[in-house]
Amino acid sequence: MEDAAVNIIAQLARYDEHSLAHDPSARRAALALSKKLSFCLEDPETLAMGTAMAPMSNLAVRIAIDLNLFSLLVAQSHPVSSSFIAASTHSDPTLVHRILRACSSIHLVQQESADDNDHADSWSANAVTREMARGPMPAWHRMFWDLLLTSAMAAPSFLRDRKHQAHDDPARGILQRAFHAADGIAPYDVLQSMPALHRDFNDAMAHLLADLSSSSSSSAPASALLVDVAGGKGHDLQAFYEAFPDSGRAGALVLQDLPPVIDSIEPGTLDPALVTQKHDIFTRQPVRGARAYFLRRVLHQWPDKYCLRILKELRDAMRPDYSRLLIYEAILPDAGAARALCELDMCVMSFSGGMERSKSQWVALLSKAGFDVVKFWQTNPNADGIVEAVVSPA
Repeated sequence: MEDAAVNIIAQLARYDEHSLAHDPSARRAALALSKKLSFCLEDPETLAMGTAMAPMSNLAVRIAIDLNLFSLLVAQSHPVSSSFIAASTHSDPTLVHRILRACSSIHLVQQESADDNDHADSWSANAVTREMARGPMPAWHRMFWDLLLTSAMAAPSFLRDRKHQAHDDPARGILQRAFHAADGIAPYDVLQSMPALHRDFNDAMAHLLADLSSSSSSSAPASALLVDVAGGKGHDLQAFYEAFPDSGRAGALVLQDLPPVIDSIEPGTLDPALVTQKHDIFTRQPVRGARAYFLRRVLHQWPDKYCLRILKELRDAMRPDYSRLLIYEAILPDAGAARALCELDMCVMSFSGGMERSKSQWVALLSKAGFDVVKFWQTNPNADGIVEAVVSPA
């Protein structure tokens, strides 16, 4: 282990300030090396015990969200005490101190002069604190703890009862057991029964999609350029149109989703050039022969057998040698997948029985559905990307 650590330190020394500041690939490589270095230097027993205790940091963060601690710190122009924050939140100062201390241990807040007893109870915001207070980030954390982690806690007993066989029915799965919902109720119906959590889920997903007078048309255009299938409220399609305004000829850009989603789009949110269409992905695709069909973060929500049904409807609508299928999803490497992607995989398994797929799994799934993969478009081998596919020759 010591030799490995020395070797990693030597590799890290090759990166200078300029490359780390201006070269994203160098920054990713240095980060990966630093994580390996931490593993090499960590005592194995400490690492094993730390894995068991890791959710307790999440607990502190969840309480901090309820107390609005991150926003309070961001609003201050100078460090403040836990007593000051406790008074602002009508909370117990000792409890607030403990929560801030836990958050500081994972660098979410800054403890000032921690080695000076006179100033050990002095707290301020850092860059991560500001991110924690920004926009829908609190909703993201509430959604994760109250929905996904609650569901995940039911996974071990659920899988034991199934003799650890694949969970492939979203309506009879881990989520239903966790929330005592009757079998046959779909995950999103379970979610809709909890309005506050459903609102947090929508806010979190809108934030995720945002990284990249609506017409209510029920008729399918004769020929479309791009169909955003299960595209939510149209964030991606609107962004595409703004980047390529010449693409907005009549009927060229089509947004599809379930009726409640389409009906919830606020007037004026989308450019009138975009056509909205109510559509269930498990039924016949009404837009035939489009140039491209786009699915963003849709298939990871479903087990393979449901993905095959979705893909069949798209394949039947596509024109061979013309139409393209574009799937925006996590694309895991077949070996050495990043921790964050593995954690997302556990999340979708616990929520709907879905999965994050590796390159070989995408190839296998699409081949079974009658597609050939043309290319994986990816700037980072451990991140989201686009799978481009065409209908397999007859």
